[in-house]
Amino acid sequence: MTTRPPAFVFQPSSLDNIEQIENYRSGGFHPVSIGDSFSRGRYRVLHKLGFGGFSTVWLARDEQSQRLVSLKIVTAEASNTCNELRILQHLNNSTKYRPACDHILSLLDHFTVEGPNGFHACLVSPFAGPDLAQISYTPGKRAGSRRLRAALARKFARQVTHAVGYLHDSGVAHGDLNTSNILIQLWNVDSWSDKVVYERLGFPVMDKVLLWSGELNNSVSAPEYLVEPANFSNIEYNCITKKVLLVDFGQSFMLQTPPPPNEVGFTMSYCAPEVYFERRMSVWSDIWALGCTIFEMRAGRQLFESFLGGPHEVLLQIVQILGKLPEPCAMSTSMRMENPKNIG
Repeated sequence: MTTRPPAFVFQPSSLDNIEQIENYRSGGFHPVSIGDSFSRGRYRVLHKLGFGGFSTVWLARDEQSQRLVSLKIVTAEASNTCNELRILQHLNNSTKYRPACDHILSLLDHFTVEGPNGFHACLVSPFAGPDLAQISYTPGKRAGSRRLRAALARKFARQVTHAVGYLHDSGVAHGDLNTSNILIQLWNVDSWSDKVVYERLGFPVMDKVLLWSGELNNSVSAPEYLVEPANFSNIEYNCITKKVLLVDFGQSFMLQTPPPPNEVGFTMSYCAPEVYFERRMSVWSDIWALGCTIFEMRAGRQLFESFLGGPHEVLLQIVQILGKLPEPCAMSTSMRMENPKNIG
């Protein structure tokens, strides 16, 4: 007989690429189903685009303009401050325009929705396409076997570099720069009918939500079913542009007010040493992540890879490639290796 883990309410899903189901709780995700409407019926959900630790992202149709949009619904807890909304509003209000602005996510609309788990900030932005990590990664194939052509990789690298430069000139650090947060834009998506959306992205793959007892979900805190993100693998080549869009500003911050150490989050493969050891983020940690991202664009694999999920693998590769870390960091490495409980 399987023992129920403590505090678990729902059975694990049979889908692999979905959000943590136990986060459908007070303060957590807002339950969403295909066909749901938001903002007095203006935005109708067609498909799912993705998820993160603090949000789910949905493909929706703006019934007012008939354009396709991305609808990001933030967890209730994160909505209390909604750092991403503040950063995007700051960028939208900037009087500086440069071509780099075309490669940075813009905010079309925002509103708040009340649900069983609290009040959720909802951010509406233009619908883009697959992220660069999806393009490079093919299950079952060797890392780097599928990669961008050299000319296209250079073009994308230039666009992202200009975008990051514009952010820094505007007093903003991205804070979570990696290939999963760089989207390839698609041609004429606003002309897609609902039928074309499903022809090109597939119909939503769903999995019923079950309570741990095996019964159908009767909790209003979670949806009736979970939805797998849309599959971009069948998108025709002529739908893909040569432009990218930098997205996901949930970890971004104003350069004048970097986050305190206890609020710093990072992805180890793109993490500068000072972020890991000192939880100190700055314009320089953004540039480190940018360098790792540019390498990955061309190579089709990460510069510093963590096969087993541990930070020591990445730190070892950094030393092997770039040489010994400065003395204080080297001492910290030794201390952390002696005391695994300190590993973040």
